Amino acid sequence: MNCKKGDKVKELLDVIEKGILQVMDSEKYKEYLKVQSMFHNYSSNNTLLILLQKPTATAVAGYKTWQNLGRQVQKGEKGIEILAPCRYKYKKEIEKIDPITQKPIIDSKTGEPIKEVRTIEGLSFRKVSVFDISQTEGKELPSLAKEIQTNSKNSEMVIKAIKEISEVPILFEDIEDGSKGYFSPIENRIVIKKDMSYDQTAKTLIHEYTHSQLHGKDNFNIDRATAEVQAESVAFIVSNRYGIDTSEYSFSYLASWSSDKDLKELKKSFDAIQKTANKIIDKMDKVLEKELQLQIDVKEEVEEWGMEL
Repeated sequence: MNCKKGDKVKELLDVIEKGILQVMDSEKYKEYLKVQSMFHNYSSNNTLLILLQKPTATAVAGYKTWQNLGRQVQKGEKGIEILAPCRYKYKKEIEKIDPITQKPIIDSKTGEPIKEVRTIEGLSFRKVSVFDISQTEGKELPSLAKEIQTNSKNSEMVIKAIKEISEVPILFEDIEDGSKGYFSPIENRIVIKKDMSYDQTAKTLIHEYTHSQLHGKDNFNIDRATAEVQAESVAFIVSNRYGIDTSEYSFSYLASWSSDKDLKELKKSFDAIQKTANKIIDKMDKVLEKELQLQIDVKEEVEEWGMEL
């Protein structure tokens, strides 16, 4: 397997850099976040590449993977180019370290550090092609994932899932300053305004839970605007994933926020958003899968006794 970074990989990296700047307005950014919600386990780089090449994509996989799933890529379809990690090993001469002092071991004869050959693992990337399900034909895919998503549209279930996965205490109180909720890193607690709609409570809870994951007392150095962009972006991704209404979301402030950030800072925020959303969705999926299975078990038991739900 060739792991060298060739021209094709450099081309894709250039596309990513330009793509980041292209999505820095409200509507395009929302499109990007919607794609991220569908491919939450994909890196921010690959999410952007999918959006730029096929914004209508809903499920992507490699040629052979589709075949293993009983589907075939249709003739003439063009692949979506993304970057795949490629690990490789190489040998390198390094200084031998004393396990107790954690300092180089010195040769008593030469006075120089003793060196040893170690096998080092490196990471590079290579270009691969994937195809959206709309570019394939064949047998229907298992519907469990869709069923979970459909059955999770109830915001009450999402609220329950967040409460179950949160390591930070969540309180519901009257908030008199007009805010819908807040996370206090000093007190290490999330406070949500009482008596809001389920949709609003769910969105606010995801937003504040994101703050607790990204902006705790060890991360005071991040500016408030960046923290809000990150939390609101994760909340959009997670809300969209579980069918909670995101039509009222606005990122009109995005252009002004990004104007004083260089590309490296923007990429760092994109990566933090993707990783945090993926982590939250993975945890919530486990909770919701249990809830769905419980519903299925109850339904089967009721049907077995000849009753109607």
